Amino acid sequence: MEFSVACGLIPTNCSLGKLLLRKIKLAIMDTPRTETQRTPHGKQYYRRWMLRAPLGLVLVGFGLSLVIEAGFYKHSGAATWEWVGFGTLALVVFNSGLCIFGDAILQRVRYERTQLAE
Repeated sequence: MEFSVACGLIPTNCSLGKLLLRKIKLAIMDTPRTETQRTPHGKQYYRRWMLRAPLGLVLVGFGLSLVIEAGFYKHSGAATWEWVGFGTLALVVFNSGLCIFGDAILQRVRYERTQLAE
């Protein structure tokens, strides 16, 4: 509800806006969820961590390699659009790796918390 108000997607100063917000809130609350969606088990967090940590590290390394290659393109006299496009793609790969690895750290913390709770 706060997200919609903060983004200005739904006006809350009219009765229609308030009605829409109430309907959205009820729709979200009434969404059926399975047991695993409510409380993921530690095993799910561990699997996510085991998949995302290596993938994130590989993407970080690959992205850095591509950034260096884009630098070589620039200094070898390639056309500007070539090395800029290649460098942009390289930074996308690098940042994706950082995001995936950051999520892996979050999954590991959640896994360790479930282990402490048991």
